[in-house]
Amino acid sequence: MFLQFWILFMIVGLSLSMWIFYWAVKRGQFEEQERAKYLPLANPPIESEIQTNRKKNIWSLELIVLIFVVILSLGTILRMLFVVLNN
Repeated sequence: MFLQFWILFMIVGLSLSMWIFYWAVKRGQFEEQERAKYLPLANPPIESEIQTNRKKNIWSLELIVLIFVVILSLGTILRMLFVVLNN
């Protein structure tokens, strides 16, 4: 029973990581690799300075998904510990 949970955990994790990689490629995250090494040296655009002065919404979609994944992962680990310690 313990092995089945870990196999399911690995399948879900692999599926999720493949989906995230597909999303990143589709959105163009890996285009212009040469540009990335010069980003720390570039001046920030004026729009980013204007946005920093505004109050930012900290509850973005990425943060909510990250919190959900962390809670799900911790729940899975606690369940595995429960199964192991009760056998």
